Amino acid sequence: MPKAGGSDVEQSGDQPVERTRREQARLYAAGVLGAIIVLFAFFNLRSVKVDWVAGSGHSPLILVIVIAFLVGAVVGRPLLSRLQESARRK
Repeated sequence: MPKAGGSDVEQSGDQPVERTRREQARLYAAGVLGAIIVLFAFFNLRSVKVDWVAGSGHSPLILVIVIAFLVGAVVGRPLLSRLQESARRK
């Protein structure tokens, strides 16, 4: 955290740690991205109908989006690893 004097120095044990511009930019970008995600979730709280292979139900839209993202990440990660591995072999 910045000190009152305006310098961007953080105490770590006995030694001060200075953040580089790149680290500061990453922290700022992470904060902006976090705010966007919170707003996105807030505006997608309405309930939607979800049709399954056997039946249907209602769920908040943000929950449907998050579950779809997680399923895609779980399924896609091993496939991407295999593609990268086969590309290295060529």
